Amino acid sequence: MKYWRRWIADLHAKTRSLSLLDRGAYDAIMDFYYLSDGPIPLDQDAIYRGCGVFSTSERAAVDRMLARFFERSESGYRHARCDAEIEVMRTYADNQARRGRMGGLAAAAKTHKPKGNGEDKAAAVALATELPDWIPAELFASWWQAKPKRARTTKARELALAELDKLRAAGHAPIAVLEHCIRSGYQGIFPPKAANGRAAPQAAPRPSITCDDCGQRAYTYTGRRCDDCYRKYMQATR
Repeated sequence: MKYWRRWIADLHAKTRSLSLLDRGAYDAIMDFYYLSDGPIPLDQDAIYRGCGVFSTSERAAVDRMLARFFERSESGYRHARCDAEIEVMRTYADNQARRGRMGGLAAAAKTHKPKGNGEDKAAAVALATELPDWIPAELFASWWQAKPKRARTTKARELALAELDKLRAAGHAPIAVLEHCIRSGYQGIFPPKAANGRAAPQAAPRPSITCDDCGQRAYTYTGRRCDDCYRKYMQATR
């Protein structure tokens, strides 16, 4: 171990009766124990070298601390609290290493995973092609693609279509509504606003007309063209 948790309250409670020399010897033994990740060897010379003590008084202090706070066994001088702390740190290190390996694998998988932008766009366009005739598919696909992926659900699509139909019946052209939502970055469907910031006045419903381009009867708010012809006209003039 490169460090150990020095619980000051516990350490002080055990060593308050010790002299400064004995307390220093105890600290040196604890450092040696944790640095070795295990018990203190039985060899006295190895103990003194590991604790960094050289004088007769320092060596005597180390001997006293070993006899008082450590249990002699065949594997060396052991300390129950030290062994418990070492086990805790080993478990922590193993968990951190495992998380690191898992994080590396996840990062590698993410790096090699196709981004899927083309697939998402194709799915949005495919979804838009299943729209009613009065909704411009290209504009709807652009608005839909700008929504977060988690928000592009079947229920959200149904609600958007219902809101577009509601605004259409109130006199708002679907093309104008979608262009307004795309331009404003809205995730929902909202009518265009007037200059004063309020919702634009609703146009009175108009009866069906005869399209100037194709000659078919249509119920529309795009002037004298049906929605399909108006969409073609807008695409040609861009």
